[in-house]
Formats: sequence, structure tokens, C-alpha cells
Amino acid sequence: MLTTHGRSYVKINRAYLKVFGFRLSVCPRVCGKYIAWPVYASLTSGLSLSTLLDKAIAYVPTTAGSGTLLKATQFKGQPAWSVHGVGGYTVYMARTGKPYLLGLTASNGRSIRFSEWNTATVPGPPPASLIVTPSQL
Repeated sequence: MLTTHGRSYVKINRAYLKVFGFRLSVCPRVCGKYIAWPVYASLTSGLSLSTLLDKAIAYVPTTAGSGTLLKATQFKGQPAWSVHGVGGYTVYMARTGKPYLLGLTASNGRSIRFSEWNTATVPGPPPASLIVTPSQL
């Protein structure tokens, strides 16, 4: 699924056709192309990097309570500041340059890494030649 510029697109394949009850015989014409339906926009409404980060940052302590300590450390080989937060999470922020979120580690050792901060480009919609309508299915 690709949501960009206020529209959502789903790349069509055999599984898509089967799940939604379309004839598999149309696959040679439409598989590998995209369908744009407003219904998909509702699936992604409210989903953004900002909302995901809001959830992640909820584990960062907001006050320096007893035992809260900012430590100089490394995260995945990068110089970082760490702070132990709510729910056993440790939050890592860049120690050099402008601070930004590097990642989170849970008490079970699982981690989320935020890489290539602010380098992503927003993809554009698929070319018109690759967009099909429901009537073409």
C-alpha cells in the first residue's frame, strides 16, 4: 500500500485478486499495477511518522525522578545519550550534532532503530499508465 498526496494505492497481485473475489483471468492485464480506492485512505488515516513517534516517545521520562540518569553510551555503534524510561524501555538519542531519536530498547533486548533520520523522500503516486480502476478488474 502506498499513501501519498491524499490518495491510497495498492499494488495488485494474484493474492489480491483472490482475496477480493476478482477473476484471476484478469491478472495478465492488471497484476503489477495499482488500484486507487478511497476506502484505503480510511485504513491509513491518522497513521504517520509523527503518530508513531508520539507512541515511542511516550516511554521517555518527562521529569528527572529519582534514579533517572542520562548516560553517555553507544547505540548500534553510534555515540548516544541513553535514559531508562517507563516500562523498562531505554531511549537513545544522538550525542553528536543536533540531537535526534536513534532508537528504543525494551527490557527483553528487542530494539527499534531509527536510521537515516530526515533523509527519506515522499514517493509520488504511481504513473497513470500503472493505475487501474475497479471496472477493469
